[in-house]
Amino acid sequence: MFGFWDDLMIFSNTTQKIQYSHTGTTPNRIATFEFCTSGFNKPAEYYHFQIIFFENLPNIVKCVYFNMSNGGQSATIGVQSNFFSLMKE
Repeated sequence: MFGFWDDLMIFSNTTQKIQYSHTGTTPNRIATFEFCTSGFNKPAEYYHFQIIFFENLPNIVKCVYFNMSNGGQSATIGVQSNFFSLMKE
């Protein structure tokens, strides 16, 4: 999953971080990955977003964007197929 595929950086002495949490019980667990970062060597840029996975919806991924410097115009967002499922003999 590429929630924001760009060169991001966490600067020291800031509140920037990457963290995760999980909630719920089987088979309804939810895993959330939260990113609070800046652009690579661009501390004035700020990107805050989440990528959320649902155990009971294995083909669904939710991306939530809170703050995107420059509108996030340089990033790629998407999902890559499983390499092994694409291989044919």
